[in-house]
Amino acid sequence: MQRISTEAAPRLRGSSQAIQRGDRVYVEGMVGLDPTDAAQPVDVSHVGDRITGDIQTQTAQAIDNLEAVLEAADTSIDNVVKAVVYLDDKEEFDAMNEVYADRFPEPYPARFAAEVDQPFKVQIIAIAAMPDADAEVIETRDAIDYDLPLSQGYTLNDTVYVQGMVGVKPEKIDPDTGNVPMADLSNRVEDDISDQTDWALTNIRNILGAVDTAPTLDDVVKTMVYLDDKDVFFDMNETYNDVLNAPRPCRRCWEISSLFTGIEIVATAAREPESAEVVRTKDALQYSSGGREYTSQAWKLGDTVYVHGLVGIPPENLDSDTGVAPMEDIENRLIEGGIVPESRVA
Repeated sequence: MQRISTEAAPRLRGSSQAIQRGDRVYVEGMVGLDPTDAAQPVDVSHVGDRITGDIQTQTAQAIDNLEAVLEAADTSIDNVVKAVVYLDDKEEFDAMNEVYADRFPEPYPARFAAEVDQPFKVQIIAIAAMPDADAEVIETRDAIDYDLPLSQGYTLNDTVYVQGMVGVKPEKIDPDTGNVPMADLSNRVEDDISDQTDWALTNIRNILGAVDTAPTLDDVVKTMVYLDDKDVFFDMNETYNDVLNAPRPCRRCWEISSLFTGIEIVATAAREPESAEVVRTKDALQYSSGGREYTSQAWKLGDTVYVHGLVGIPPENLDSDTGVAPMEDIENRLIEGGIVPESRVA
């Protein structure tokens, strides 16, 4: 493993600009800070005070910084296979995309984008392949695609990265273009959160089916589940548990109220069926909902370990026989462990 550092991009105190491991480079969130304004590592809490300019200016600078880090890692923006874009205002989504589409080469990386609370207009996180790695774009008419600068998915040697999938039936894709226009997305998405969850996972399954080794949902090792309303969590989870077989992927779930749909699911899968190994221990937190474990603690795929989202519940507040903390009782266990004051939950 090699930590990447370059003065040609800003450096944030307490983190690495990137980590290069084997066939890929993991780049931290790049923001629109001019590196000449960050000769020394900058504290994250002060980054927003140093960044100026509109969304397009900040997007261009963030990509400049990304390119500098990738160059220091002996790869380039041409080899980015996955990106995450966070905006502080989703109304600037189109303006960001104009710059993004101009700067990233086709075929674009698999991508997820959302509005989050942050002290700058844009942040871009990326995973890039090394130049000699086996990376290929995934394309299929059996799953939704958008009229946006992104790909449905990418394979990188033993891994498959799938873009954020929403609950639109493939039959609602435009037959001529193969796209779901973003301007009409809300009219094409299913109404019920359970149906949205089902069809989002169906789209992921169909993208995986377009890979040469034909992985399935059983080969998904990690998901990021984004909801526009945390109150639908248990309804979503019931469908999620019905569609995905145990042992399920490790997972993190967020509420992002600015989503364009009720749910969006980002997936990482093993390219070769049965090439990943689940990790279990009673000494760390495991979640359940409705009596079923809906996430695995971790999966090992090649030289990478993917770990599910963990919270600060002491081991003594887990079920002693199983190591499980039911989501229905999670707040009480946080209180019992002294992690969350009772007044915050009440």
